[in-house]
Amino acid sequence: AAVRAPATTGVRGGYRLSTDNYSTEQFSFEATVAEEELENADSPLKLDQDASAFALEKLLIQLEVAASTQLFTAGSYNSSLDVSGTTYWSNDLADWYSQIVTGQETIQAATGQRANNAIMGVQVFNTLKKHADFLERIKYTGTGGVIPSAVAKRALAELLEVDNLHVGEAIYNTADEVQTASYSFVWGKSCALLYQAPAPGLKTFSFAKRFVRAGYDFRVERYQLSDGKNADAFRVLHEYDLKIVDN
Repeated sequence: AAVRAPATTGVRGGYRLSTDNYSTEQFSFEATVAEEELENADSPLKLDQDASAFALEKLLIQLEVAASTQLFTAGSYNSSLDVSGTTYWSNDLADWYSQIVTGQETIQAATGQRANNAIMGVQVFNTLKKHADFLERIKYTGTGGVIPSAVAKRALAELLEVDNLHVGEAIYNTADEVQTASYSFVWGKSCALLYQAPAPGLKTFSFAKRFVRAGYDFRVERYQLSDGKNADAFRVLHEYDLKIVDN
C-alpha cells in the first residue's frame, strides 16, 4: 500500500498462484447382513444402519492413519525438531514450552501466519497435562487438584496460542485378520503446529488439504450379494487425496 495521489488509480497488485497435480484413490469397506437377520430383527435394532456405521468407522480410521503418516513424516516440513534424552517432554526438565514458541516463530517468519492448529497424539497430551512445568503455568487458573482433560485441553490450547487443539485418540489393529490383535495409537508420540485457513477455498493458504472426488465423500451403497447368499452388503466409499500444499 502507498499514498494515492489525486486523479490516480493508486497502487494495484495481486498474487500469483502455483500449480500442482493431485490424484485421488478410492477406498472402501463393506459389511454384510443376512436377509434373515434383517427380517427377524426386533424393532429397536437397525442392522442396516449398524452395518453402514461399522463400515464408515473403518474408513475413518484409514483416513486418520493416512493423515497421521503424512503429517508426522519429517520430510513434510521445512522445519522440524526431534527430541531425545532430557528434551523428551516426559522429562520434567524438558523445556517443551520454549520449543513450541520457537516453532510458532519459525512458522510465522516463513509464512506470515501464526500456526492456529496444534495436533498431537493422546499420549503426548497425557504427558503434558501432568508435566510439572505445565501445572506450574496454570496453577492460578483455579483448577486445583486433578485437572480434567477438558480443562487441561483448553489451558494447553491457550498456552500454545492456537485456535484449535486436536488430540488424536484413535487406535488401530496392525495385525492381519487371522493373527493375534496388535493395537497401536494412530497419532503416535508427536506434535505438529500448522496453519489452516478457517474456511477452505481455492485461493486460501493452508498447510494441507483433502481433495475429494464429487459424490465420493463417504458414499454409502447397498446391494444384494450374488451366488444365492441371501444377504445384503453395505459398502462405504471414500475417494480422496491428502496433499500438503504449503509447508
